[in-house]
Amino acid sequence: MESSQNEKLARFLTSRSHYSPGNRVVKARAFMPHDEELSVFCVAGLPYSDIVALGDNLNLPPQRRLHGHAILGEKQVIDKDLSVARDDSPPRHANIRGWPPEKHQRLAIAQDLAAAADLFVHSA
Repeated sequence: MESSQNEKLARFLTSRSHYSPGNRVVKARAFMPHDEELSVFCVAGLPYSDIVALGDNLNLPPQRRLHGHAILGEKQVIDKDLSVARDDSPPRHANIRGWPPEKHQRLAIAQDLAAAADLFVHSA
């Protein structure tokens, strides 16, 4: 699917190490891919409550909980020579692909994406 680059992407934060509530910033760790892809959700046009509901419906393991989400523009991802591949499994789901193989390069990209993202901490 061709992108308009206007999509807003939500990265759900499932670890306290993904953000700093005191500084109101998203940390690079939130955008570090575990393998070759990073899971996000396409949320353009959704109100805050619907984004929270998407996160609440994640099938998280019992030891993880949803802390909040980070919102990033698809353009920031594409500007880093990455791509967004929507698969809608579950609905609105996509993966950020095209990560370089070297960890230091991935970290540099993750730092830039985190700096560009807006943090939303969910109430407990």
